[in-house]
Amino acid sequence: MKSLYIALIILLTSININAASSVKLKSNKMYNAEVNTSTQNTVLLKDLTKDGKTIIFAFFSEWCAPCQAELDSLNQILGDLKSRNIEVIAVALNSAKNRAKIDERIAKKGWKMTFLYDDQDDAKSVYRISTLHHTMVVSAGSKIVYEADGYNPEKMNVLIQVTQELTKTNFASR
Repeated sequence: MKSLYIALIILLTSININAASSVKLKSNKMYNAEVNTSTQNTVLLKDLTKDGKTIIFAFFSEWCAPCQAELDSLNQILGDLKSRNIEVIAVALNSAKNRAKIDERIAKKGWKMTFLYDDQDDAKSVYRISTLHHTMVVSAGSKIVYEADGYNPEKMNVLIQVTQELTKTNFASR
């Protein structure tokens, strides 16, 4: 019985690891989803993609440790991303009740990317985000070209590869 229990735990753990690192390649256009700035102004995520930049949207919750790990990793490569005309925008989910905690976490961690707040859960609903941490890469043409749930180092490697391919395309088309 004990060996059956251990086998079940191993199976469930491997399923969970695979689910957390699932990668979805897409070619969908951005939808309108309202989020708020730190000054309570409302912006549409789709409008942020119109200036010709590639954008990494990192959807997170304040309490989510894997989310924080990914934001830490993105913050470490932020300078390189910016030099390649890639912007990182972190979108706090479930933020209406936790704004003070979120802002405190941002300050404590020293994250330098742009932060937006999904106070009405509009982005969560429009993009059907059901798993944390959720990441989308949007090309300069406002198309979602990569999505992934969860966080692990392999996901960061794929994310870097995707952005490198996009910036080759972006630079070649200028």
